[in-house]
Amino acid sequence: MAQQEIPIRRRKRRFRFRKTSLLLLAFVVVLAFWPAFRWLALCLLRTEQSHFGEVERAYKGQGILLPREYLLLAPMGGKVELLVEEGNRVSQGAKLVKITNEDLKQRLLPKLEEVEKQLEQHDQEARLALSRASGKVEEKQLAIDNDTLKLKNQLSRRNYVAARQLEERLARLTQERRDALEALADLERQLAAEREKLVKNKESLVRQLQRAETIISAKQPGLVSFHLDGLEDLCQKTRYDALFAQELQAKSKQVKDSTQIQVGEPVGKLIDNHQCQVALCIETTEKFAEGQAVWLRMPGGLEKARIRRASTSGDLTYLLCSLENYKPQWNQRTMDLSVIVERREGTIVPAKALTTREGREGVWLRQGGQLVWKEVKVLLKTKEQAVVDGLPTGQAVIRNPRFLR
Repeated sequence: MAQQEIPIRRRKRRFRFRKTSLLLLAFVVVLAFWPAFRWLALCLLRTEQSHFGEVERAYKGQGILLPREYLLLAPMGGKVELLVEEGNRVSQGAKLVKITNEDLKQRLLPKLEEVEKQLEQHDQEARLALSRASGKVEEKQLAIDNDTLKLKNQLSRRNYVAARQLEERLARLTQERRDALEALADLERQLAAEREKLVKNKESLVRQLQRAETIISAKQPGLVSFHLDGLEDLCQKTRYDALFAQELQAKSKQVKDSTQIQVGEPVGKLIDNHQCQVALCIETTEKFAEGQAVWLRMPGGLEKARIRRASTSGDLTYLLCSLENYKPQWNQRTMDLSVIVERREGTIVPAKALTTREGREGVWLRQGGQLVWKEVKVLLKTKEQAVVDGLPTGQAVIRNPRFLR
């Protein structure tokens, strides 16, 4: 039994010796090649200059523009004539669009011209007829005046027989003059009635012709737009977060001069440029408060906005934001936007350059061939960049400090 235990102890001693020898060999190799390892690590380090700039914490999402819009509906069908240019701001009562029913106008104009011709001809004939009738009255009056003088002469000569004949003739002429006056009066009434009928007919045609043209005026001030997408009513009547659940299929329409329009069809719209809202859908679970100020990166630049309503559904957040005003270049209903929650200016370094030592954050710098750790205060950090305080610009910051661990 004792003889069997001796080989076992020998094998254990040999195993411990080999293990110790391997560890010593590894330690010697590390000591021998440590400068090479350190040189290789230094060669793998990458630097980036710290610089002054701005970092934003933002979410990308889809936006639906919701300006306050007032549709301009056509009271009649016809051809459009634009009286103002696209994008002009107009005051209340300004004339915007003229609509002409060309078919009705073409039917009425010949009738109106015919009535005007009849009226002119009637006036000419009436003047001639009245002139003839007045001439008869004057002729009878002249005969009466002459016979009256003759009667006086005969009476002065005491020629009573001739005077009697003149008196009978004067009576007859007086009656004829009275009949001529009555005929003149009847003629005047007849001609006046005929003229009144023609004038009424003309006025009726003029009124119909006026109805063949109509003017649409502004009921309130605002920006004029003749670009329609067919979503104006839907966006005004639908809750902001429910808009994203619908398929917003815009039916784009640009109304121009000579465009044919149907009655009740919109020809344009007035946009209140002092009020505008935008509905947003972003993928985040971050909580937003009503009244919170944010920035929206929109076509044309950065716009300051304020959150009016916020709701969530799973990983999606819906926001209704109010903008300070509406701008004409926002001519698209839907657009890709960025909601900027926070912005900071300062010294910018790569986010991966930040390291922690003893609970403090800092970065590694390459200064004159030496590596120096510098403590900083992180003001804002995103996935790619960070704004820090306590670090001047122009420093060579190590981008991959993991090789220094």
